Amino acid sequence: AGQYPTSRWRPGEIVVDEFDLLLPDDMSAGTYRLEAGMYDPEAGNRLPAYDANGQPQSDNVIILTQVTIP
Repeated sequence: AGQYPTSRWRPGEIVVDEFDLLLPDDMSAGTYRLEAGMYDPEAGNRLPAYDANGQPQSDNVIILTQVTIP
């Protein structure tokens, strides 16, 4: 809820921030990826993203999960 900015996070800390993701009623059936990225608040550019093994991620995003819409 915006009460704990990333500038205060500690290395290795797990931060949980839950929210609802509303999908349009007319969304096409299929499998979709839910991705997350972090941005530089001053420049607005996306920051580098790495997997658990330290490998750079395509488009600087982390894939959180996949969702199937029937």
